[in-house]
Amino acid sequence: MSDSNDGSSEVPPESPNLDVDNSGLRERQAGPSAAEAVAAKPAAKPAAGGALPPVPGGIMERAAAQPTAGVGTSLVPSTEPSAELAARAEALAPMSDARTEATAPAEATAPAGATAAEDAPASVAPATLGQVRSSAAPDPVEYPESQPSVLQVLAPHLTEEQVAARRKDKLRGLVIIGVTFVACILLSVWGKAKAEPEESLPPRPPTTEGLAGWPDKVDPFAALSLARSISQRDLLRGIVAEHVRADGTVDFKKGAGTVRYSFQSEPGHGPQPPRDPGKVPPRSYCGKQSVHIRRHGIVADPDVPAFPCQTKPRDSLPDPECTTKQLWDHARARGVSDAKPARIEYFTARDGAAYRFTVPGTQHRIVVGSDCKTEIKGRDAHGGVP
Repeated sequence: MSDSNDGSSEVPPESPNLDVDNSGLRERQAGPSAAEAVAAKPAAKPAAGGALPPVPGGIMERAAAQPTAGVGTSLVPSTEPSAELAARAEALAPMSDARTEATAPAEATAPAGATAAEDAPASVAPATLGQVRSSAAPDPVEYPESQPSVLQVLAPHLTEEQVAARRKDKLRGLVIIGVTFVACILLSVWGKAKAEPEESLPPRPPTTEGLAGWPDKVDPFAALSLARSISQRDLLRGIVAEHVRADGTVDFKKGAGTVRYSFQSEPGHGPQPPRDPGKVPPRSYCGKQSVHIRRHGIVADPDVPAFPCQTKPRDSLPDPECTTKQLWDHARARGVSDAKPARIEYFTARDGAAYRFTVPGTQHRIVVGSDCKTEIKGRDAHGGVP
């Protein structure tokens, strides 16, 4: 291209007379130059009331004598706009077209050498602005009354019955998931309760309810079921009855008679010592709790959860098969006098359950087996009530 902006051309390019408008660049019709127009135009008479003062002479001639463009300056805009200008031109294209259509009648009737903005009537601007706003406003979006579901969009070949069946299956699946979730929560709560050690309960106050023969004729072995219901432990370890008379009963009026029932639990069962959640106990505990019959009734001692288990775990003692009356009969057959009350123990000997009959203050000491007749002597008779 011969005309460039660096001024290397010998002859400056002729600058066409252009008119810049919002619709683009348009070549203006040939007319007199600015200096000729000023010289030829007669001085306007000042309007009455508030007219501008006249321009001093010589100012317009000096302004017309100044060059409008230097050597090598091109008035033609670049034909390669930037990306930003191109995007802006695309965005303003609808508005430019609307304004061009609105101003076209005004430009057609305007005289030569005058722009549409100078000679257009004032009523054209509001109309043009309204047309531009109406053409630039987006059309309202019409939404359908009922939009299809996701299942109908993804699988349009399904019938309404199949869609309803799938909805029922979905509802059934949600119900199953909800029930399973609740069951898992309940199972976790139950597992947590089982994993935590059982706590020892405080003993209840003494009571005489359920004691047969109270207060002067109480059978120690007959009250075993009542004592077991009071204790938190279920394994019987032994019974010790003091001041048992020859008829096999204990008199609690004078306050000398007592009966003790010893209970334990299996290793790791029943109330356990407190520990941190999730921590394994260092050893197995069987615990211990004693139930007493005294002059105020039957009552349990505070539970001892830290009581250790024996080296060789033993099974629970069965309920006594002999009565205290039978033990007294066997002792009298051996020459024991019934003048003094006896001490009777039910414990675990080397070969199993056994009964020890002794009279305090004497040398009478007899140990018999579970059949209430066979005597046990030596090391086989060792044992006691914990």
